[in-house]
Amino acid sequence: METNNLPFIHRAKFEQFSQFDNLDIEFARHINIISGETSVGKTHVMKALYSIGKTLNELEAEKKAVELLPTLLADKFNGVFHSNQLLQLIMHGKTFANCELQWTNNKSLSCQFSIESNDSITIEGYEYESERPNFIYLPVKEIISATTSFSSLYKQFSLPFEETYFDLSKLLSKDTKDRFIEYGKKLLKMLEDMLQGKTICEDETFYLLTNTGEKIEMGLVAEGYRKIATLMRLIENGSITANSIIFWDEPEANMNPKMVPFMKDLLISLAKMGAQIFMTTHSYFVLQELSLFCEYENKDELDIRFITLYRNEETGMICHEAKKTATELDHNPIQEEFEELYNKENDLFYE
Repeated sequence: METNNLPFIHRAKFEQFSQFDNLDIEFARHINIISGETSVGKTHVMKALYSIGKTLNELEAEKKAVELLPTLLADKFNGVFHSNQLLQLIMHGKTFANCELQWTNNKSLSCQFSIESNDSITIEGYEYESERPNFIYLPVKEIISATTSFSSLYKQFSLPFEETYFDLSKLLSKDTKDRFIEYGKKLLKMLEDMLQGKTICEDETFYLLTNTGEKIEMGLVAEGYRKIATLMRLIENGSITANSIIFWDEPEANMNPKMVPFMKDLLISLAKMGAQIFMTTHSYFVLQELSLFCEYENKDELDIRFITLYRNEETGMICHEAKKTATELDHNPIQEEFEELYNKENDLFYE
């Protein structure tokens, strides 16, 4: 298992941000599986973390003046949340919101939003890092089949897409590299075996080149396989490495349930390579595959955490619970719904 000393995400605190009155979550170093009912803010947690990290990537890589950070962060939050006003991210009826991100090197960064400023965020605790994990966001919908001129169109017109799609399209367009660490080679082999082919790019259009020599335009490939092709491309061109923090929103969406064991193996391999992963899911199969791995197969002792967000029935506040396996969660709507369906089937069968 690869290790490195870069500052990964350790903890996040949200105060009056989005739906979160006061939310304080400690994360695992390797895989964080976030579940919960619809509209409890699962994706908002990931988008907030990504917005901060991606802005720092761009600031430091492009050597921009640190004085630009408040405005750059405001632009990124607006783009990622697809909002025209920062005020929309402040809890209704409140005058400010705060997001604090703590790193594994004990440093932290605080971002404060105010109703008095719609184009800037107050920053506290920023320190330059010569090396920082690169932040990657994989939205629910794939974009590899629509990368042709997407970046230029996004810049020129007001397309109805979150900025995560624009960021991903730019990464997919990067040239491929030839050097990979050992785990990178293993990952590529795993992906090629699943796809029975490789991804190639010609004139900004992606194709699947099958092992039989057939070249299929990516738009004609099943969406589940397009997600696999996306990961393959990001590994090939050096976007995903051991130094990556990956946010994957509902990876099971548009994937056949038979692909879930493969997806579990893929996530485990990414973690062993050294990456940190945040993912949301509504799938019983995904939750159970990863939970069973933690209970019986985690020989490398990967740090994995199952996090569920839920609304407190008495206060209405969004709360969270975190455990080492899914079966330990007291608030698990996915498990509850599965058991309800199982009981319903039994009742109907024995009537």
